[in-house]
Amino acid sequence: WFTHDLVQQHLYSRISDDHSTSSVHLKVARAIHSSETTILFGSKAEDLFAAANHYHMGKSEIVSEQERILVVGLNLQASISAKHNFSFRAAAIFLERAMSTMHDHQDWSECYALSLEVYSSAAEVLFSCGDLHKSMECAEEVIQRAGSIEDKLRGYFVKIDVLTSERRFST
Repeated sequence: WFTHDLVQQHLYSRISDDHSTSSVHLKVARAIHSSETTILFGSKAEDLFAAANHYHMGKSEIVSEQERILVVGLNLQASISAKHNFSFRAAAIFLERAMSTMHDHQDWSECYALSLEVYSSAAEVLFSCGDLHKSMECAEEVIQRAGSIEDKLRGYFVKIDVLTSERRFST
């Protein structure tokens, strides 16, 4: 056991029955996110990762559509930061969390740009991680739902990459 594991175990045991651990995580996420000018965990990127992780653990307590969309955006930002640090697996996790937080049809119509960026980025990052099946699913989602050929391009590029890597497409 590490010290932080013991501290975490103690804190969880102290949470009363009227407060669930997910509501505590949601409060922590909100506190981290609201302290934008203060760096709590060493860097802005680490604060972003911490906020996204706590929002994920408190996701079941989110009732506001505005906050749900905020969480999708935070996960997208966290994935971009992870990708810039060449941590593609972490980027994929944040993007998968963003997609699982989204309401499929509703978000594509109400938050088109955010949905397009999440799914396009997920297709690219999942391809980089070698998850060709999920990458292709995300690319197909972009191709199917994007409103213009320009918006569909990233989906087509990933689809070509997947098919080429599977040797089902020759140039």
